[in-house]
Amino acid sequence: YLELSEGPEGAYLTIGLLASQLINLNALVLSGGNIDKVADDLKAHPYTLKRLAPFARQISRPQLRSINRALAEADIQTKTTSADPWMIIEMALVEVANTRLAK
Repeated sequence: YLELSEGPEGAYLTIGLLASQLINLNALVLSGGNIDKVADDLKAHPYTLKRLAPFARQISRPQLRSINRALAEADIQTKTTSADPWMIIEMALVEVANTRLAK
């Protein structure tokens, strides 16, 4: 839907949203799931973190590293190549899904 309605600009907004959620996910995983501490440290709303916490509990540090790498590469590619940014995001999300499946 966003691809059709927002065009390439929507892709850049989407990668930014994914990055902000990834920051929250990193903080939750690395803090051992301490929602209150992460909320205080990042000034994030606890509700958002509570919704993300079940996923954070299922992710290992190596998986988190792979997810970080996939989204960082996607961010760089959207900014430095002429490739379709939505395709780059889609490929990154497939890589993230494969990381989660490869437990």
